[in-house]
Amino acid sequence: TRSYSVTGVKTCALPIFNPGANDQVYALVALPDGKTLVGGSFWGISGAYQGYVVRLLEDGSLDPGFNSPFPALSTGPVTALALMRDGRVLVAGQLHLAESTAGHAVFRLLEDGSLDSSFVANTDQLWFASGVAAYSDGRVLVTAWNTGYPGALLFGADGALESDFASGLGAGGLAVTIFPDDQAVVGGTFGLVRVYRNGTVGNFGPPVAGLVGALAQQTDGRLVAAGEFTSVGGVRRVGVARFLANGQLDTSFDAGDGPNGLVNAVAAQADAKVVIGGAFTSVAGVPDRKSVV
Repeated sequence: TRSYSVTGVKTCALPIFNPGANDQVYALVALPDGKTLVGGSFWGISGAYQGYVVRLLEDGSLDPGFNSPFPALSTGPVTALALMRDGRVLVAGQLHLAESTAGHAVFRLLEDGSLDSSFVANTDQLWFASGVAAYSDGRVLVTAWNTGYPGALLFGADGALESDFASGLGAGGLAVTIFPDDQAVVGGTFGLVRVYRNGTVGNFGPPVAGLVGALAQQTDGRLVAAGEFTSVGGVRRVGVARFLANGQLDTSFDAGDGPNGLVNAVAAQADAKVVIGGAFTSVAGVPDRKSVV
């Protein structure tokens, strides 16, 4: 795969970044030190037999200092990742570990990838966890592709389900991010919405014509949304768009023809470049393979 970075209006660069995941990438997190967390349904990446969640160095090679607790082919895919303010990592998906390990669907990892045993999420209301993010107090908001269950769940810092959170979000949530002021934004088949601390839902920005499958904040407070859509508020934006913190479309950012398929994952690097992953074969007309570009 190639790296594709949208840096402004219809501009791109193709630096060397070729991890070569052998299956879908569903989640990306660009780390402050230039490394990248990658999650998905792959069981091989960067020439190694490693499944579901890895940390890559800047050149796309595996970081030997990160050891995932999810062995290849032993569990379901990682569908969401989030970096907490203290450096720990939240992982969500169709996940199960050994029967002797407590927890289900959502886990918290230490910086080296080992399991944080002080967080145990046990609930039967998560059929398909699709997005995860943390509030400043350590509580964890999870969106879920659920039918017949809440579209969002709130867990305490220890993983206990908070029953007083009454989600107003139905099925179809795919991604969530929480701003430094603890405002949460959720993307899904419904476009983009705000989710407040009590679970009620409000508007965020102009309507998106399609689904939003991934969200990433930039260091300046702007929000990158990616998925499979064709316009935002009537303005042509294909697959990738950027919003100001108040929800307005950032007209200075345009990926042109964009990716030709679904984007499952997006990460915003410190240099304002954007990394995307998903089920597409080209970006802005540039041929490529699926996974990380």
